[in-house]
Amino acid sequence: MPSKTTQAGTTVFTYKPYENASALEDFNEKASPSTRIRWLEKFQSMAVQGGWSDKMRIYEMKLKLPSSARDWRYNLDEDVRHSWKRILKAFKEKYCKAKTSDSERYYSMTQKKTEAPLEFFYRLNRVADKAGINFRKSSKERERHFKVFMKKLLDSSLRSTLQGQRLHSLEDLEFVLKQYEEMHQDDDYETPPPRRESCPRSDRSDYPTRTIISEGKCGCTPDSAL
Repeated sequence: MPSKTTQAGTTVFTYKPYENASALEDFNEKASPSTRIRWLEKFQSMAVQGGWSDKMRIYEMKLKLPSSARDWRYNLDEDVRHSWKRILKAFKEKYCKAKTSDSERYYSMTQKKTEAPLEFFYRLNRVADKAGINFRKSSKERERHFKVFMKKLLDSSLRSTLQGQRLHSLEDLEFVLKQYEEMHQDDDYETPPPRRESCPRSDRSDYPTRTIISEGKCGCTPDSAL
């Protein structure tokens, strides 16, 4: 029971009613990593507010665990089970690891509307590395990684194109995506701005609607050469 002595010599006792973990939902090991981390934060906050001893924290956590998590706890060394500091560390490593979060992020990633496929591919690769997916060395992991990437593409025609090709390496896929990017850069000139009449053409109907602008390659004879 905490106490405090005032300057007048009066001792004031502070009573803290016992607070168990009944107000906190049971731990769900299948929840998202962020939810599991948040649950642990709530548990620790409740333990501080309730003034629980280490022994009480171990006991209350045990009551909130599902049967599968209790089995995991039972298989820990006895000195770990009876030490709050050690069991807390083991719990964090088992259920609150950052790697799990990276893995979930990898499978939930989507291509942004303003993001080119190649940019998205690079971003997905970076998260896959953090998640421990060995797509760079394992052909099976790489094939699975390609399927994840294709499934998330916004452009269904590009997805169909990639699915119809045999892609053996990261460079193969990167090459196709670069071609796709170059093609769509050309498409920016589908409706060109008003053209300067430096290169007159006798019959414009002979030229296709799509015009690719390339500086210095109009094929016309400069006026100075006439």
